[in-house]
Amino acid sequence: MDEIKSQVTRGKLALAVLCNIEGAFNNVQLKSAINAMRSFNVPDKITAWYGHYLDNRFAESTLNKVKITRWLTKSTPQGGVLSPVVFNMIFQSFLDAHKGGPMRTRAYADDGILLIKGCDAKVMVELMQKAIKVTERWGVEHGLHFCPQKTVAMFFHRKKQVEVATQAQNGRYTITICHHR
Repeated sequence: MDEIKSQVTRGKLALAVLCNIEGAFNNVQLKSAINAMRSFNVPDKITAWYGHYLDNRFAESTLNKVKITRWLTKSTPQGGVLSPVVFNMIFQSFLDAHKGGPMRTRAYADDGILLIKGCDAKVMVELMQKAIKVTERWGVEHGLHFCPQKTVAMFFHRKKQVEVATQAQNGRYTITICHHR
């Protein structure tokens, strides 16, 4: 937020897209969890143990003497001690996917923020559009999707008017760009 405030104070623009992952913990793929743990140099024995744990779980329910059992093929357990840690390891690759360019990224739990600062709104929207595509590809790679109802794009500025498109396009939906002065 300091970056946004600093930019606005200097009479420039900041464009942020706040991304929320739909059912983040419920949709994590086993492969993503294992790869993330390896990238953080988690000892092989612990990684193998956690992989076995995730890959050998089932849910069972009984109603009126009818029992149904289903193997769980994805997700980290809600409330699991390692679930937030492993998800954060996976989410680090979201942050890394935008390194080296003008885009700044931040993460909090299962929310990601794409932030770009500048003075040309049109160029900023074009760059953000590219970042959204990178983000969407990242999500597909990990079996994760962004929630359209909770994904918001917002310009921060003090100008009376900023000439720019009012929407950004994600592969599955359109994001309306709001202005905050």
